[in-house]
Amino acid sequence: MNTAIKLLAAMRQNPNDWAMAKLLTVAKQYGVEVRSTGGSHHVFSHPSA
Repeated sequence: MNTAIKLLAAMRQNPNDWAMAKLLTVAKQYGVEVRSTGGSHHVFSHPSA
């Protein structure tokens, strides 16, 4: 099992323990595009949506 899958499983178990680094790792694995507009604001989008 790769790191992104393990991270996603852990995030589902504890939704209060999400960090941006974890979100970015999982997003990259699943082809989700991430835009950073500055500061702490990020926009996640998937090409098929």
